[in-house]
Amino acid sequence: MLPDYNRNGQIDDEDAKLAISQDSYHFWINDDNDEGETEGDDIPGNSSPNSEDSNVNGVRDLVDFFPVFIDLKRYMTTMVGGPYKYFIRTNLGSMNFAYAPQLIREKSGNYLTDVDTARDLGEVKTYIITPEGIELDTAFIDKILGTEGAGIILVEGRNAAKDSLILDIVDSGGTTVFSYRLNVGLADVEQMFRHKNLTANGVITIEPDAEDPSNLLPGKAPENGEPDRLGEPTNFPDNEAGDPLNEQNFVFVHGYNVNGQQARGWHAEMFKRMYWSGSKAKFWGVTWYGWRTQQYYPIYGYRTSHYRLNVRQAFNTAGEFKNFVANVGNNVTIAAHSLGNMVVLSAIQDHGLTNFARYYMINAAVALEALDAATPTSTDMDHIDWDGYDPQLFASEWYRLFLDDTPQDERAKLTWRDRFKDIPFEKIYNFYSSSDEVFEPHPHDDVPGTEDVTLFDLTMIGRQTWALQEKLKGRNVSFDVGNVNGGWGFNLDDYYKEVLDMSAPDPNSVPKVHEKLNPEETGFLLQEPQSLRIAPFFLKHKDDGLLYMEESGSNYAKLHRDRLLAEAFPARTGAIGRNNITKLDNNNIDMPLKFSNSLPLDRSDHYWLHCDFKARAYVYVFGLYKAFYLMGVTNE
Repeated sequence: MLPDYNRNGQIDDEDAKLAISQDSYHFWINDDNDEGETEGDDIPGNSSPNSEDSNVNGVRDLVDFFPVFIDLKRYMTTMVGGPYKYFIRTNLGSMNFAYAPQLIREKSGNYLTDVDTARDLGEVKTYIITPEGIELDTAFIDKILGTEGAGIILVEGRNAAKDSLILDIVDSGGTTVFSYRLNVGLADVEQMFRHKNLTANGVITIEPDAEDPSNLLPGKAPENGEPDRLGEPTNFPDNEAGDPLNEQNFVFVHGYNVNGQQARGWHAEMFKRMYWSGSKAKFWGVTWYGWRTQQYYPIYGYRTSHYRLNVRQAFNTAGEFKNFVANVGNNVTIAAHSLGNMVVLSAIQDHGLTNFARYYMINAAVALEALDAATPTSTDMDHIDWDGYDPQLFASEWYRLFLDDTPQDERAKLTWRDRFKDIPFEKIYNFYSSSDEVFEPHPHDDVPGTEDVTLFDLTMIGRQTWALQEKLKGRNVSFDVGNVNGGWGFNLDDYYKEVLDMSAPDPNSVPKVHEKLNPEETGFLLQEPQSLRIAPFFLKHKDDGLLYMEESGSNYAKLHRDRLLAEAFPARTGAIGRNNITKLDNNNIDMPLKFSNSLPLDRSDHYWLHCDFKARAYVYVFGLYKAFYLMGVTNE
């Protein structure tokens, strides 16, 4: 009995050689909750794990099975007598199996790469392999003896154990005439890869948003995530995972709205997919604090409304991420999803992270202009209330007033343009989705407001989210989306006209209120633009008064740059995760065009969504993970 030791999709002579040199085949137990083709959170230790029922739980569950080739035909030609019965058993009952007559040894991995095969096997019955043994089906035995290369079963782990999968051939008298043993080490998948928890490092410790970092320590609360696991995995020795003479490391950083428990699912699934891609790299999962203000809503799931706080925490995490990667080892590939890219980019730009060989940005929640200031602005990123106003009055352009100062005023850095301009572009790859719903443009002529960020319209959940959080800077909207700082708000303290408030309840006492100036009334500001340095046309937050004073503004900007960019100064280009970056040239990869291997049944609309590289069953996206692996070996 042979598994696919080297994970190349076929069980061949090399696997037979590895069977001699390796004491055990190491694999994980199937204790998550895969369902269908796109469902499941992948968190290990589910209370109703997939392995406890009696079937494969959809195409997405197949990644949790490994193929075993039962090579009967070779031995039966030398045996005399009979008839025989064929049993498989385990010492501890730690495994289930399913028949896979569709597979042959030369294509044993087809259940992970061929859609028709995967769908054929996606709901088949599974059987507990008991210590007493289970007799193999006669039709399966006939298939083995009659078809070259036939004899594949799919095996899943039920319980953590060092167990053996045993084949017994029994004659008509009940005597075992042949027995073969495959040792299998089964454990929680988290015992097969490394983990670094940076949750407490991202905590904001300054007012007004300060938290106590000790409350975010790993293990203190389940949502904080798991403690560090930095040593050799207990169920996947390094000498079996890869080539010790050609060290490789793969570091994965999850995105926004992923708490420490959910991060476990992200890391587990990413490891499994890299494993089946053939990767020999040591896998590292990184947990960071990107879920502040997260709440659970029935039907809608987990939602984290306060995006700007988590942007700040991404910046806060970057320094320790750099220190962590500096000690990972050689030939490091970094992959980050969504807002996790803010952690990585800041580590490179602001903290001097250099010891990585390549970096994969996946659906990056970062403005295009942050990597390339030459990116044209998009009117869809401008708030409609500012139509007709000269862009010199925009918060996004305020930095220009300080560009010619000597020495340079730090307020000249209060822009997303070229925020990460010094990264090594030759080592960066942009894996984006041109149909990413989170980065879908919010139409310019649509006034962004409360209706855009509530949960009542199921068709809009998750859509246009990134554009809205930029367009609602300076606009106070419910659910912690938007704020009253900078952005697209108007400064009604310095620039206004008084009008009667006709909505007053007492018609005999109608107060006057401040109303914004119309575009044609702002010409005097454009004649004296330097006055905007201390009295900008956009909304000033009362707590940021020092920013608008000449004697304190530069230092204040330096101390609060990350917060001000997150809260007050909007991007005016779309997100990287849905677009090409001109500077990257051929290093831009549109994932649905390059790697979509057919469509899941519930993705018939052709959309490759923000998390589909993980949500879609491996069979639909396996080419992406093969590319992650092969690019890490060849740099091509």
